[in-house]
Amino acid sequence: MSLPKVGSRSPWGTIDHVTVHAPGIASVSTPRHGGFKLDRSHNAKVPAACRRKGGWYEEDCEYAIPVLVFPEAFEDRIVEGARASLKNWYPEAHTAITGEPVALEDSYELRRRAFKARNADKHVVVSASGSGPGVPAGMVGVTATLGGERGQAAWDAQIHRLVTAEAYAKRGQFGYVLDGSEPVWNR
Repeated sequence: MSLPKVGSRSPWGTIDHVTVHAPGIASVSTPRHGGFKLDRSHNAKVPAACRRKGGWYEEDCEYAIPVLVFPEAFEDRIVEGARASLKNWYPEAHTAITGEPVALEDSYELRRRAFKARNADKHVVVSASGSGPGVPAGMVGVTATLGGERGQAAWDAQIHRLVTAEAYAKRGQFGYVLDGSEPVWNR
């Protein structure tokens, strides 16, 4: 399978630019998005755990997969950026490619999962309002669901509480967890 050409189709639309990084490895752009395309033989060298069907890897985060599998085709700064990106967003892919485990402090995704696991049975804020009906000065009206989940089942069981603006301003990276002492917010 050859690499795509300008005017051919990609998962993101019609290709308007192609950059060949090495034989079998190209990046493409479209008016809306872009990514990398590996030919069949190169895609077969990507570990199965992170291989994308058809050899297409989107440009925001998945680009890092072909860059780390074929680092010789890229500048060192691109490889280092890809390494950091995979650790953050696809830690298992980083490990599959490099054999190196990813530490919790090096990965946004691992920290997010740990937060979700720790707080699965707690009410986590999913929406907040600093003003509005029933929100006194210095307070924030919040809506929370178990584990911070979204969707109809979560919304059916949502609760509404008031939190001090000072406490809410100190919320963590992944949200504010209610402790059960907050007064009910009568919306």
